[in-house]
Amino acid sequence: NNRSGNKRPVLLRNQFGFAFGGPIIRNRTFFFATLEWQRQTQASVENRVVYTPSLRAGNFRYCTKGANSGALVDRGGNLVVPAGDIASVNLLTVDPSRQGLDTVYLPKLLAQMPAPNNYDLGDGLNTGGYRYNSPVPDNYYQLLVREHWPGFVRCLC
Repeated sequence: NNRSGNKRPVLLRNQFGFAFGGPIIRNRTFFFATLEWQRQTQASVENRVVYTPSLRAGNFRYCTKGANSGALVDRGGNLVVPAGDIASVNLLTVDPSRQGLDTVYLPKLLAQMPAPNNYDLGDGLNTGGYRYNSPVPDNYYQLLVREHWPGFVRCLC
């Protein structure tokens, strides 16, 4: 997170509760109730694979001297191998039907996807990683009510 410039994950936890009870008929009948609840939000660090800007433009890049890997780029996505070792194919021109890029659906889809902010995932040339903090809520409520009548006990849990 520090390297990507993201904030630290947070943990917010609130616990509340109370209990009360008392006699209904002295020394014979009583009631008792408890209620407790917890609100917790904890962020977890997620790292997902997203497309690089060159792939979004339709240029598929590949290494001519081996397989694509994250070792071909540095932390910023810049090449660490000679540029002559990288070739590209324009995906928009190799389409045999020559229909080209979908101008309605695909731009909307790509606009929803964030750009990579790290290259720990992916092949570095076409895909990279996007690291973010994802909230994970954990809320619960617990209620207990009990009453006692002579010869009869009922518990609502």
